[in-house]
Amino acid sequence: MGTVGLAFGSPTSGTGFNVSSTVAEIIGNLQNVESPWKTQLTSLESQDTVISNLGTLFSNLSNDMSSLSDPEGILAQKEGSSSDTNVSS
Repeated sequence: MGTVGLAFGSPTSGTGFNVSSTVAEIIGNLQNVESPWKTQLTSLESQDTVISNLGTLFSNLSNDMSSLSDPEGILAQKEGSSSDTNVSS
């Protein structure tokens, strides 16, 4: 973390220290510490989105696979044929 300097000015000037610049320095130092965390959070949020999408895709695949193995599923309405005359349809 950086340092914050306090400038009190002349003791007889009647102006105390500059509060706004001191606060600005403190906030700047805190933001410098916070920046890597924000970058990491953005990366983790992107990974979370990708993993969530993969979960949805796997769920859809599982449902589609179930319908293929269901005797009343989509393949039950299909009719097959063969060029071999010894095979009945």
